[in-house]
Amino acid sequence: IMRPQPTTLFVSAVKPGTAATAAPGVVLSTCHAREMASNILRVVMEHQRLAAETGCASHPCDSCMEVHRERVMRFVARGNPVQFVLPAFPAKSPNKSKVLGAAPDLAERLSLEFLCDICDQVRQIYRHGARIIICSDGRVFSDLVHISDSNVTRYQAELRSIIDAVGPDFSRLERQEGESPDYRF
Repeated sequence: IMRPQPTTLFVSAVKPGTAATAAPGVVLSTCHAREMASNILRVVMEHQRLAAETGCASHPCDSCMEVHRERVMRFVARGNPVQFVLPAFPAKSPNKSKVLGAAPDLAERLSLEFLCDICDQVRQIYRHGARIIICSDGRVFSDLVHISDSNVTRYQAELRSIIDAVGPDFSRLERQEGESPDYRF
């Protein structure tokens, strides 16, 4: 659902090829944190797919980023990795004409590698980088789409193995069992 862009953005106060230098726990100025948050969001939002008729189809506009900027600024101001919560990877589709089986495969691996690439792009401009928390809600609706609990369990266990192999940019795999956690950063 995302497409890579060749653009690399740098914060004006940082030399190209180097990352922001705030140490963990060091509070940055609001102006610097805002600028850095905007640059991080540009990296992430460059990969969104929008209809061509929207004004933001080729690149994210300020009003699109404003919705997320304050939360990203909180991480940046403290010198912490930016955390993104991604509701994804519930289970493999039960539609046998679309999948080969119930286990994660190359599709999941490539998706996770792409997400790691985005984290790497963020790390190029912000040294603390980004972390992704995947909220897998397969159990919440598995009975509605006729996916057995054993298939959800197997899928999540094998997905965890792929996550461990792909890289360190994933904070954790949250398993939703029917309740939504409070993700106010």
